[in-house]
Amino acid sequence: MPRRAEPAPSPFAVAAARAVTRRIDEVDMSRAAVARVAGLSDSYLSERLMLRKSFTLSDIEALGRALHFEPSDFLAGIDADIQPATASLHDVGAIGDHRHEERFAADRGDEAVSPEEAGD
Repeated sequence: MPRRAEPAPSPFAVAAARAVTRRIDEVDMSRAAVARVAGLSDSYLSERLMLRKSFTLSDIEALGRALHFEPSDFLAGIDADIQPATASLHDVGAIGDHRHEERFAADRGDEAVSPEEAGD
C-alpha cells in the first residue's frame, strides 16, 4: 500500500518548528548536538525544522529534555503565539473551547452547534 504524502504543516506546526529553532539558538547548541542528546537523527530533526514534516509530541518531549524546557509550557506558548490578537484570555486555550469543533465542522461541511445550543 503506498504511503500518503505528508500534509503541509499547519500554522501550529510551523510555529513549533520556529520555536524549536529559537530555543536551539538560545542554548547555543548545534542542530546535530541537539538531535544526538534528544535521541533523534540529525536528518530527522532537520526535516522538521525545514518544515518538510511535523514534530510529534514524542519529539517535543525529547527536545524538551535536550533543550531544557517543559513540553506543556512550550506547547502553551506556541498556542498563545498563533491565537488571533483579538482573542480574550477566556477564549485562549479554554477547556471545552468550541472554536475547534466549529472549525472541524466547517472543514467537513457540517453545521457547527454553538455552546448555547449544546447546553454548555
